Amino acid sequence: MTEKEISIKLTRNATSNIVLRFYIYERDYDLNLESNNSESIKTIFVELSKALRKSPIKIKYEIDKESINEKEDGLFVDSSAEYIKQLESELLTIENDSDLKILREKKEG
Repeated sequence: MTEKEISIKLTRNATSNIVLRFYIYERDYDLNLESNNSESIKTIFVELSKALRKSPIKIKYEIDKESINEKEDGLFVDSSAEYIKQLESELLTIENDSDLKILREKKEG
């Protein structure tokens, strides 16, 4: 089964807030790191779950050097890198779940 690449970019949105922008199946979802809105976290998790049910996920993470200053925005850079590491770990745990493997087999069969 081929992996689906999910791009995640640390960048600024139209209102200059620092966000993690997830590109999932032709759409992008912003996780505003300067807000405590948990709805966007839920939305992104649901979309990642849908993608994961179809195929394994590989994360491609990058920092938008044009909008993020790694010195001035160092806290966001560091916390985002840690978040991505944790997310990859969680996705790997889910990937190895026997129920997920059964779901994929049913879809292929």
